[in-house]
Amino acid sequence: MLGTPEVATAGVRIYLDLEGQPEEGFIYLIGMTVCEGERETHQSFWADGKGQEAEIFEQFLEAFSRYDTPLILCWGSYERTFIKRMRRHARRKKPVDRVLGSLVNVLSIIVSKDERRPS
Repeated sequence: MLGTPEVATAGVRIYLDLEGQPEEGFIYLIGMTVCEGERETHQSFWADGKGQEAEIFEQFLEAFSRYDTPLILCWGSYERTFIKRMRRHARRKKPVDRVLGSLVNVLSIIVSKDERRPS
């Protein structure tokens, strides 16, 4: 079915991007662009090694917690997979659950399931 994809809207949109080293199994950068009305801000949380991954995740959670009902937009499942992994080790689960509940995979909205399957 063709048509216009429907993406949820919110007063605050957070565009989330993660960068990592798959061969070493860790995320070294959590980047977020926050759009609130006409205002746009950028934040980056960096880790020098796997031992700092939990620390930058906590920094991200702190930044996220400043907004009441933001929508987090990501491209693909990489971000959700990371956040779920971090949830297993988190001391406080509610903030992580709030992030997961706000997360929208834009790719899954604009690409039909048939298009994602290899031929």
